[in-house]
Amino acid sequence: MLLALDAGSRSGRCLAFNLAGTLVAGARQSWAPETVPGLEPFGMEFNPGHIWSTLSELVRQVLTHIEPAQVAGVSVTALRLGCAFLDAEGHTIYLGPNCDIRALISDLVIESLIDENEIYKITRHWPPMVYAPSRLCWFRAHAPEVHDRIRYTLSFSDWMVTQLCGAICSEPSSAADLMLLDVAEGHWSEKMAAALGREASRFQPLYQSGEVAGVINDNASEQTGLRPGTPVAVGGGDTQCALLGMGVIHGGQIGIVAGSSAPVVLVNDHPVFDPYDHLWIGRHVIPRLWLLEANCSEMGSLHQWMLDTYAADLKILAEQTGQNVYDLFDRQAQQAPPGCKGVSCHLGPRRHNPRKINTARPAAVLMPFGDAIRKNPERENFLRAFYENCAFALRANLEMLEQVAGEKAAGVTIGGGLSRSAFLCEILASVLNRPVHAPAISESSALGAAICAAMGARLINSLEEGAALMVQPGAVFEPQANDMEECQEGYERWLEREEHLEEI
Repeated sequence: MLLALDAGSRSGRCLAFNLAGTLVAGARQSWAPETVPGLEPFGMEFNPGHIWSTLSELVRQVLTHIEPAQVAGVSVTALRLGCAFLDAEGHTIYLGPNCDIRALISDLVIESLIDENEIYKITRHWPPMVYAPSRLCWFRAHAPEVHDRIRYTLSFSDWMVTQLCGAICSEPSSAADLMLLDVAEGHWSEKMAAALGREASRFQPLYQSGEVAGVINDNASEQTGLRPGTPVAVGGGDTQCALLGMGVIHGGQIGIVAGSSAPVVLVNDHPVFDPYDHLWIGRHVIPRLWLLEANCSEMGSLHQWMLDTYAADLKILAEQTGQNVYDLFDRQAQQAPPGCKGVSCHLGPRRHNPRKINTARPAAVLMPFGDAIRKNPERENFLRAFYENCAFALRANLEMLEQVAGEKAAGVTIGGGLSRSAFLCEILASVLNRPVHAPAISESSALGAAICAAMGARLINSLEEGAALMVQPGAVFEPQANDMEECQEGYERWLEREEHLEEI
């Protein structure tokens, strides 16, 4: 058995897979960051003790289904942009989510210490306010006594490794999302370190995903129930681990991770830079592979909001009948025709442009004037319109990647929770006018971490070998000829309306 710990912004999971990539057991628990008093609504933090005790309990729940002696290796994955600050003894000072934007109210910003164009040139990420350097600047300006104690800056996933085995290390895929890595070269940036008054040579060592960082120590064993001495392998960021868990491991492949947010990622065997400085460039968990990324922003979280707002009765029906509420949502949405009788949704997913963030632009559900009164549009049109909005946003971001790369992707694979919706995948195939592959296991990030655990346990020789062994093929969704014309026209209307909304 390979054990994967997966920490998201709103929940934690522990999943056990066998070497065939079959999910054997799992446990999940919701959590939420806390607003920092005096920093509302910008400052957010996790309670590290609560987070770790929750993850430990999830491991114990999984170990009620399998024996600790069966666990050959453990690895981790977690939300990107989140980070942890540790002191010289390895004690956690701060654990922050990706939504901690206290930098907006800081007297010191990273752009005042190093030119913003230089920041993007080195890190290939933007905007700085959501990354670790900006949080370090806030502590330096507003809590200097805390700032002076900070010795290590870790990603969320690397923090989990420290809790399991005591090792303080990082790996390139999540280090890139700390905004401290020279992404093209794959090492800590001397210039970013110097701007923060630090020395890159004193940063923690970089390990490759799948390398053994250490073994379960006595403290972690007591908390989790895992056997002391069980290998702990370095994992990676949730998007990068998801690509591994989807089998998106070769140059020219496109991966869509349809989770709470929806990254659209092109894998390359060399750095591909965006001349417009809009796209993110990152590192894969597989060495010598780079990522070109556009992020659609909120998707899975908006799916839940649509369910709560427009289809609360389906949740009641699901509880009464034992049916899956998301299947009920899909069946309702399938009753609407392509184009949704003129209803157009602009909620959440959109075209990626971190250089032009318009927080004032409205979200909208649009329809022909007067229809709300005269025709009383049916609910299914709103539900399908949300799925069409997702598909249109994914296409818009995929086209940005392909324009920069100068070629059409070899294939499109979708993973993450929303990949369980066959109806969304069908719409996406028609909107993209190409096949969409959905692997059998939608828990892509956790499966990627399990592959890292298999390598750490020496059950495989490479992550590529692990993907070939553990990623199970699933459904392939083909474009539907009857929907093609309406999908194309709907996409053009959506683009035009998006432009108008950005101007408001």
